[in-house]
Amino acid sequence: MIAAARQRCLAATGFEALFSAPPREVQSPAAHPRIQLTTHLNRLGAVLDGPAEQVLPPQAATWWILPIFAGIAMAWETTLGVWSLLGDKKEAALYAYWKMATAGFDAVRVLRIMIVVIGVPGAILTLLAVPEHDVLTHDGVLARRYGFGVDPILETTS
Repeated sequence: MIAAARQRCLAATGFEALFSAPPREVQSPAAHPRIQLTTHLNRLGAVLDGPAEQVLPPQAATWWILPIFAGIAMAWETTLGVWSLLGDKKEAALYAYWKMATAGFDAVRVLRIMIVVIGVPGAILTLLAVPEHDVLTHDGVLARRYGFGVDPILETTS
């Protein structure tokens, strides 16, 4: 009786095609080759949970924060390092000193402090988000949360 009511409801709303499709894994934009390490670690955690009908990975934006901050904070240091290796070391040091003098503060030191104060904790917090995913199985729904917490949302007994 409940199944018939569900079918009528799905037919009336036009959602029957969505719910009648075979289960598949939801593809995340984080599967892009540029952000593979954390995505692969997340999928490994999902595979270790056992056979699943569907795996719901976390939002792809979770993995963007650390590379964006690292790109901003490390750009100056990387530019000066490459310039020192490939070009004239004295000229690179003189340019860095001139920039520091015109800015009125030591920008390299500020960037290094930002990396230690913001970047390192950001990396740790991002790594704690690696195990986040939801697994839908025949036995129920298992939600892996931030850190290493497990939340069995729904368990069915057959």
